[in-house]
Amino acid sequence: MPSLVQRMGTRKAEEGQMSPTIASPPGPTAQHRPVESVNWDETTLVVRAQAGEVAAFEFLVDTYEAPLYRLAVRLLRNRTIAEDVLQEGFIAAWRKLPTLNAPETFRAWIYRIITRRCLDQLRASRDQLQLDETNGGNTTRAGDTDPAITVETEQLRHSLNRALTDLPPQLRVCWILTEVDQLSYADISQVLDLPVSTVRGRLARARHQLAEGMASWR
Repeated sequence: MPSLVQRMGTRKAEEGQMSPTIASPPGPTAQHRPVESVNWDETTLVVRAQAGEVAAFEFLVDTYEAPLYRLAVRLLRNRTIAEDVLQEGFIAAWRKLPTLNAPETFRAWIYRIITRRCLDQLRASRDQLQLDETNGGNTTRAGDTDPAITVETEQLRHSLNRALTDLPPQLRVCWILTEVDQLSYADISQVLDLPVSTVRGRLARARHQLAEGMASWR
């Protein structure tokens, strides 16, 4: 299966919206060694990607594609729309990468791009997104063969998904970034462009509303 960067390049090259460099990454040379062969830290990868090295950017995409996809799915509750938002977000990140003045903040920066696009999508189609009940992630383990346990676990997952869906987007995103993606308050502050105090307040409200929504499971 082609990588996300390759899919992005093919799609945008067909639309005439992306440079041939992305559509057809250059082969390895003395100046363009495969990133996989060197143990670069993330900041170095970002700097190399800013210099136009596609392999470095693809490595960054490989690192963040899965967690950001899970974030988009949990926010949007729809796999297809989440995939589209993620792809467009990475395209935007490639274009904007030279403007990132602090390469060491890439993690918060890329989360900010994807999160804002998800929130924009929610605002644009507030009542049109169809809830996909499988999108919250199946928490039932293969070893749980007891039908009673399986049913109860599935019901709990369903209730949590519903409770999350009922949260206002600005509260839901704070809860997901904290509890699922394990971002610090400082990182979430950067992602959402909010004071840390506001992040704490929204997270407290999210936890309170979720506790009320899950009261029957206490």
